[in-house]
Amino acid sequence: MIPELFHDDVQFDREGFKLRLRQAQDYYGYTQQQVADAIGVQRSKYAKWVLTERSELPDLGELTRLCVFYQQWPIWFLAGVQGPSRHKGQQLLQDDLFA
Repeated sequence: MIPELFHDDVQFDREGFKLRLRQAQDYYGYTQQQVADAIGVQRSKYAKWVLTERSELPDLGELTRLCVFYQQWPIWFLAGVQGPSRHKGQQLLQDDLFA
């Protein structure tokens, strides 16, 4: 088990999720279209996830693909809790994962 992932007061934060999704996109310099293409969803669907006035969220498969794409733990997107560190310089073989 990874002890850093277990916290007493972790709660889902919908607005925080949208903020963290935008932060990840901005950090890597991706457009909404690039992210949507990489994770296999329509750009309009991805846009609904990052707009605060919409309540749509990704399903489990979509969240998993977002985490792989951004090399981030789900708990960071969902609750803002940092898991084990990942670095911008690390890259996954996305062509193999999303083929």
